[in-house]
Amino acid sequence: MYKKSGRDYEFKSSRIRISHNVQLDNLEFRPKIRLVFALQGETHLSFNGSEIRLQAQHKNSGILLPVLESLAGKKIYHQGNQEEFVLFLDESWFDRLTGDESINGLSLLRTSYFVVTDYMRHLIRCLNQLSDKNGLLASLQQERLITELIFEVFRQFSFARPEDCFSQREPSERVKRLFRLIMNGNTDGLSIKEIARLCHSNPTTLQHEFKEAYQQSIGEFIRNQRLKQAASLLLAGEKVGDVAYFCGYDRIDSFSRAFKKMYQLSPQQLKESSLGQSEKTEKP
Repeated sequence: MYKKSGRDYEFKSSRIRISHNVQLDNLEFRPKIRLVFALQGETHLSFNGSEIRLQAQHKNSGILLPVLESLAGKKIYHQGNQEEFVLFLDESWFDRLTGDESINGLSLLRTSYFVVTDYMRHLIRCLNQLSDKNGLLASLQQERLITELIFEVFRQFSFARPEDCFSQREPSERVKRLFRLIMNGNTDGLSIKEIARLCHSNPTTLQHEFKEAYQQSIGEFIRNQRLKQAASLLLAGEKVGDVAYFCGYDRIDSFSRAFKKMYQLSPQQLKESSLGQSEKTEKP
């Protein structure tokens, strides 16, 4: 179990094995907006006269839980393996989102269930891998992952029903295989036709199933992953031109526009912020 925090958020990850049912009484639920992800087993909370039970293998495996005032409650641990991830948000996060007319702000103030997708699980795994790392690069990566995780959850509420945003069916084996290939860098330089062949499918079917699962085309998803790698390379001191070429861009200005759209700062600004932080750290 570990806990980390940032500017206006805090998150806690835990993985435990319970030999017999345990109930913790008299817990204080402090004012925070919580996002709870049941990744294995069951998460069971009770407070304010309500019972909340999340099953990792069920449709309602995550919950948006706004606690606007301190409440007393309890948590029940059920026998077996349990893994959960909890993200605590300050109200400033919510304030940013309410400016988006596509999101029903009132619904976000109510307890709302959501679907924990494979991509959310991937983002949480990446956050877990950063748990023992410090410094500017780790902080920037953590901020990006948290923002992306929040976006993946909140965009389910921009639709009338969660099923309008995410398919409730389990992604096909070929889509899961494609996801692993992309994350391991095994699709670099391949055409969609070649990628489909690796997944024992055809381009049309694979594109349709992948977009249904991740709400992005295969090409968009790969480009976004490369831009995330680009940030790490820039912070490691690589030249902007070299990083642009690595990401598949022939023109630096095209790469810079795509990068700024994703990170709200240019590649050069990211490099300069990294250098400034290094100089500050090295001063006696």
